[in-house]
Amino acid sequence: MLIRILMNEAAQAPVPAAEPGMEEILRVLLEPSNLLKYACAAIFAWAVLGGLRLCRRRPFTALARLIVLFLFFQFLQIGLSLLTLRYRIFAGIGTWLSALIGVLLYTLLFCPFERDAAIVTAAFAYTTITLVIEFGAVLGRTIQMVVEGFDAAWVGYAANVLLLVMAVLIGRHPLRKYYVSVHAVWMNLIACAANTGVAVLFDIYAIHVFERGGNKEILSFVSITLFLLYWVNFTIYVMTFYLCREQARVLDLTTETQINKSAENLMAVTEANLEEYHKINHDIRNQHAYMLALIRKGDYEGLEKYFEELTGTFAESLAPVVDCGNHTLNVILNMELAKATQAGVRLDVKAAPPHELPYRDLDLCKLYTNLIDNSIEACVREKIENPTVKILITVNGDYLFTRIFNPTSQAPSSLEKNLRTSKADKRIHGKGRTIVRSIVKAGGGRIGERIEDGLYITEFMLDLRKKEGTAYGGKA
Repeated sequence: MLIRILMNEAAQAPVPAAEPGMEEILRVLLEPSNLLKYACAAIFAWAVLGGLRLCRRRPFTALARLIVLFLFFQFLQIGLSLLTLRYRIFAGIGTWLSALIGVLLYTLLFCPFERDAAIVTAAFAYTTITLVIEFGAVLGRTIQMVVEGFDAAWVGYAANVLLLVMAVLIGRHPLRKYYVSVHAVWMNLIACAANTGVAVLFDIYAIHVFERGGNKEILSFVSITLFLLYWVNFTIYVMTFYLCREQARVLDLTTETQINKSAENLMAVTEANLEEYHKINHDIRNQHAYMLALIRKGDYEGLEKYFEELTGTFAESLAPVVDCGNHTLNVILNMELAKATQAGVRLDVKAAPPHELPYRDLDLCKLYTNLIDNSIEACVREKIENPTVKILITVNGDYLFTRIFNPTSQAPSSLEKNLRTSKADKRIHGKGRTIVRSIVKAGGGRIGERIEDGLYITEFMLDLRKKEGTAYGGKA
């Protein structure tokens, strides 16, 4: 039936009018309605490709990128319109080709997403722009045929508003935060290519066959088709977003479980070693008291015999041990001291915490080990000569204050880059900072990082007024 209608329209199509000149093309392109259309399309692509998030931190940079994208659309449209004057084949694809090139250029130059997330988002942005603009144009012409005196431009304005609403909705739920699988990439690319292809083919047919004429039956059919394709495109993207988010949530839980088990095992081993050290220290004190008693008695022969019995008992010197007065922090800091020594990094600890802390042992372990490990790894990675990681733990009013700093060769401007994981598998690694910030937030505190005078400094505070069982749960 559709083929028969199209054939009838082709047979009844009027003879094409003379091709417009460049002045006419520029006049059409610079009409307020067209400028508004391209502006809304630029805002939508800019928002979903990271511009909305960037606007909160660097508004002037974000605005400059939006202007660049809008100019991309405009200049590409003008360039393709010039080609249309010379080559008729470009008629009907100039708008969509300029949008495609503009979105691709913006993605390559400015999009901060990982590659797969950027591909899916860019494809969704381009397809949505294509379908919404074409749907607005076709639906406007359909209503104009049915309702006498109706201005089709109003439907175009409604389509522009839809793009702006979508810009806010999708811009606040970006794929940037999640890992996107190869299967999801291909599914989205195939769906976007098919949906866009339908819109572009209709536009080409409308221009080359019946010069955007046609009857209301075929235009109504195309309007419904474009609307359905739009919802298919939107649904696939939303499904991809929620599937990726769920996958990330499961991965986070798995990683959290692994970190918890590792932390518990390390704490158990270190605590056992610390207890052993205390036993040895107790034995040394008893031996010292016994030797002192022999000296006071003048029993030098017995003292010499006792020394012979002890010979070889402490052939190797005992490793340094941190004792700050808090059992949990003692275990954690001595565990990190062993790691630092093995890595060739000196650990300088000055700690005076309260004897009891209102936090779970496991949360304190995850908090301090993540931050101290990062400092040790940074010293090794940057090949700092004779590195020292300094740790200061003290009480400041109602807060437990901690400062950790290590030497670095990085410039202060590279801080944001340093906050991203440098490890190969970003799906598993790089979770430490998220865990640290969640623990500090739950503890009623704040955390900050900066690079200053060749030092990478991390500072955080935890509220000591937190009651047991309210900050992170009960005390482990």
